[in-house]
Amino acid sequence: MTETLTLLFVLELCLFVCIDYCKFNTVYTPTLFLGGPFALVLSIAVFVSPHFGFYPVGEQVILIWCIGLLLFWLPGAVFTFAVVERKIVLPFVDIADNEWIDTVIRWISWGFIFVLLVSSTRSYILHGTVGGEAFSRDFASQGLAAHCLSLMKYNVAYLVATGEKNKLQKIFITILTFIFLLLYNVKGGVILTSLVCLFVRFILSDSKFNIRKIILILLLGSLSFILSYIVALGGIELNFIVLHFISYVVAGVVGLSEHLKNGLPVDSDFSLIFQPLVNLYNVI
Repeated sequence: MTETLTLLFVLELCLFVCIDYCKFNTVYTPTLFLGGPFALVLSIAVFVSPHFGFYPVGEQVILIWCIGLLLFWLPGAVFTFAVVERKIVLPFVDIADNEWIDTVIRWISWGFIFVLLVSSTRSYILHGTVGGEAFSRDFASQGLAAHCLSLMKYNVAYLVATGEKNKLQKIFITILTFIFLLLYNVKGGVILTSLVCLFVRFILSDSKFNIRKIILILLLGSLSFILSYIVALGGIELNFIVLHFISYVVAGVVGLSEHLKNGLPVDSDFSLIFQPLVNLYNVI
């Protein structure tokens, strides 16, 4: 039954994407970016992960997404078909090639890199190694270095998106940023920054997605994950990395499935949405 529902979800996604394509003449729509990755994750969770000893996915999770994707797509479709012109505005295409801003971002980036270099050196002297939780905690888990590393993700995306001037310097800044992200050993930061940079280049070059580029994105994300663990473990432990990789991919789906199977409560305290603002107010 779960296999049938999975195929049903994929068909539903394809239907919505086809309708959007007829409207906008592009597949770069929110529906694809929401439903596409989940369709891949769901397929792995249903057809692959049980062979590695994971719990099977329940039907409720797939039904939630089938209904949820419809509720996500329908209001936007009704609104756009009613009032929006037959075109879609893509991100990044209107970024101005402002040399002054470009220079400021580059100099700020060098300042951030200096802070991160000092912090990583201090952490290495303290622990005698790179990688690992202790190194990461002292390197950039808090304080000035943490803020610098977080902001460098945005700086790199901007530098990748802004023309060919000072290209060599931008490449060097980008490489250093990814080295520091790997040293910090938080895979999400590495993978998301990589994907944003790739997406920017595809959009700005007016490039069309094809199977080779999709495979490239998946391989780059997987490689970032593997490199993070090689740094953390101090070597290659292939069995551990493969199993851990699959765990990361299917944890959300399988976890929610077991949650629903056991009748555990689903939190409905909507005030938690605003908790970051409350926390910020309390700190101030």
